[in-house]
Amino acid sequence: MNLRQARKILRLSEKTMLDLCAQGRFGASLGKSGWCIQRIPFDRPTLKPRELATIIGVSWRFVLRLCEDGRIRSIKVGKQWRIDFGEAMNFVKNRNQEKRK
Repeated sequence: MNLRQARKILRLSEKTMLDLCAQGRFGASLGKSGWCIQRIPFDRPTLKPRELATIIGVSWRFVLRLCEDGRIRSIKVGKQWRIDFGEAMNFVKNRNQEKRK
């Protein structure tokens, strides 16, 4: 993930992101094309797609599609998806409301 993508996810200024990268907070490395972000620390707990799938009773592939389509706010760190716990609970709440209609 590059600096621009991480800034978009975390909603931080470029200066703040550069400071955090320089401090080693993101496991970032400085390459030829700029900073490369290896991981993003979350203040809130996250779920893996399989964990969310178990909670809501669907396949993990369905949850992956939701992440890829942007229907659940999540980030891809390396090859793995991470879903913010609050976003997951909002999705579950909205899904239950749609079922009732």
